[in-house]
Amino acid sequence: MSGTYWSTKTLLFYILLALIGMVCMSQIKSYPKNKSLLYCPQAIIWWVIWVFFAVFRVVKPGIGGADAIDYIDYYVHCNDSSLVDIVQIHNDSDLLFKWINKFFRFITPDYHLFFFFVYGLMIAVYIAFLHKFSSKKYSVVPYILVFYLYLRSYSSIRSNLAASLILIGLISLIREKKFTPYFYFVCSVLIHKMAFVYALVIPFCQFYKGRTIKFKYILVFLALGGAVAFVLRPYFVAFAQIVDLGGAYKSYVEGAMDNGSFAFINDLGQMALAIFMWLNQNRILREIAEDNTNKLLWNICALDIAFVPVNQLLGIYRGYEFFYLARLCMWSLLIYVILRKQHKSIRVIGSLLAFTVFLAWMIFRISRTYEDTSLMPYLFDFDFFV
Repeated sequence: MSGTYWSTKTLLFYILLALIGMVCMSQIKSYPKNKSLLYCPQAIIWWVIWVFFAVFRVVKPGIGGADAIDYIDYYVHCNDSSLVDIVQIHNDSDLLFKWINKFFRFITPDYHLFFFFVYGLMIAVYIAFLHKFSSKKYSVVPYILVFYLYLRSYSSIRSNLAASLILIGLISLIREKKFTPYFYFVCSVLIHKMAFVYALVIPFCQFYKGRTIKFKYILVFLALGGAVAFVLRPYFVAFAQIVDLGGAYKSYVEGAMDNGSFAFINDLGQMALAIFMWLNQNRILREIAEDNTNKLLWNICALDIAFVPVNQLLGIYRGYEFFYLARLCMWSLLIYVILRKQHKSIRVIGSLLAFTVFLAWMIFRISRTYEDTSLMPYLFDFDFFV
């Protein structure tokens, strides 16, 4: 059998990889913040396993990620100017993505080296971000969903790579860097033009550094984001055509205009988090009162919530992925503040219930997206080693 189809074996394999990440994170979150993760065995083990299975997966029509085969095609032919239809895709924009492809293509026509760089960078950023924004006393349960985000990158390589660069920019904000975050801002936009919208989190968080935005202002930003997106989306279609966002993004926003909204299920996680942040805001803000890192996390999630109507009205169905890790860190904090004063048996039951919910959500999301993104079955590329 070939092409995309449901595979229970693949699902169990994905759950195993997710559990490996969660178990490793249970140790990494206790690792000293001022020490390099290069000396953390759990970080290395996690990185090696996830990179290995991402790089050496079979990629062909219907298998290994819907868009991955196009990225491989571009990589192989990026230096061949005669193939205009393939090469022109990233010629006038997404310049950094083009240069990265050309650099590795100059070294070898084998796309596995390019994959090694991309997936190696992404998981390294994921681990570094989670390490910086986690605490040893917070719950590890939400981190089982880190794999779902990583799995999405099997198809949406470019947007996930751009998102990773934004996350590096946010890490550099913690390190008191003033200009470095904007280097990553620019790099993310040069990887994927639409990253500009989400990279605005960097100046936003720099403006609110050391402070937490009040929830009433989150609602104001939510309303403003919706109003601006609604008014500007007819112009966005024209803009997309002019700057060569064209094709996909033009069709996404036109679909959203026709249907009134777009793939609400994608943003359900953001809305659920918004409700829990609102219900527990006093407990959260007391917990992070002296913690500038978690104040930054609060503000990232606040802006992420405000992006929901933008995602919906402009049909940016991958928009929810940009701050997925930040939301998981906030869930980790939330579970802790909700359960910390409960009896030990209640904490255990609560943690098991949370684990069941997060695992069920991952299975549900995979079941809803595997066909469109060709994420099942997973096939290992044994032929590469023959």
